Amino acid sequence: MQLSETWIELLISCGLGLLVFAVGALLAFIWRKWIGPALIKAAEKLHQDVLAEIERAFLKPFFYSILLISLSIALTLPELDFLRSAPWLTLRQKCLAIGIIVLLTWGALGVCQVIPAIIRRFSDRFELGTGKAFIRFLTYLCRVVVILISISIIFDALGYNINGVLTGLGLGGLSFALAAQELLTNIFGGFVLVMEKPFEIGDWITTPDTEGTVEDIALRATKIRTIEGALMVVPNSKLVSGTITNSARINRRLGRFTLGIEYSTPVDAIKDVIADLREMLSSHPDIYPETVQVQLSEFAASSISIYVQFNTRTADIVKHRLILEDVNLKITAILSKHHVNLAFPSQTIYFSKGGSSD
Repeated sequence: MQLSETWIELLISCGLGLLVFAVGALLAFIWRKWIGPALIKAAEKLHQDVLAEIERAFLKPFFYSILLISLSIALTLPELDFLRSAPWLTLRQKCLAIGIIVLLTWGALGVCQVIPAIIRRFSDRFELGTGKAFIRFLTYLCRVVVILISISIIFDALGYNINGVLTGLGLGGLSFALAAQELLTNIFGGFVLVMEKPFEIGDWITTPDTEGTVEDIALRATKIRTIEGALMVVPNSKLVSGTITNSARINRRLGRFTLGIEYSTPVDAIKDVIADLREMLSSHPDIYPETVQVQLSEFAASSISIYVQFNTRTADIVKHRLILEDVNLKITAILSKHHVNLAFPSQTIYFSKGGSSD
């Protein structure tokens, strides 16, 4: 009789545990199917896009959190000795805490994706002028902070002293300390890059080591796509300490070359060519007239040199080359008009007849 009562109590307690878990699963389903989406739609109707994204980020984490909590409660109800033992209760509490922390971290990392929208909203309202590089860097930084905080909380939930762990690593591992120092140096370099803004994502830059388009500025390094199509990853600290030339920030490009004409060209023809070149360049719609320089610069070894310099009204290298092509064609026409020929490297050798005597 006593055995039957024990089995009945066990079945009832197990049934209660299943019922609690079933209710929790039902609540989780209702949250994910109706309540969560309804809150997201309400935020969108109120034009609170940031709030809607935050709710969307926590939609799944809350769903699994409800399931996890209901499962943890359900496991405390069955009348089983091992479920009531101190080791099992301690393990259940730690697993529940770690599970909740992981799920909240999942949601927080999703919220980090909303940071660009938040920054753009404040930037437009207060005219902060933040760029893509700053937004991406801050997003990376927030992710790292969230992960580090979660790891420290997990260590604390497991009963470890995070300060002692860090102290032990610092004292026991010199290589780890040096690596951490280098990482912090690169992170600080990335912070300097996004605050001083020597370049933005998409800019063409030139450094002592590479040249190409900036694709990303991360916490540790910057990714640059070279003209050959290769991807170079340059540590931020190296970029900060070196010279950076940003071609995307210029509003003009330089055109500069030397024309070498034949020594047999008459002086009047040289004057006419120089005058026509100045007039053509100064009146060109894609050239700044105040930057035009055309002078007879020197008498070279095999030609008379005419120095030509100007700035085009573009930063685009392709358009700049098209302007240079147009200028060169017009120069060719001017030389042809005045019957002036370009010189080519030549050398004149004189032979003298020497007499011979017996």
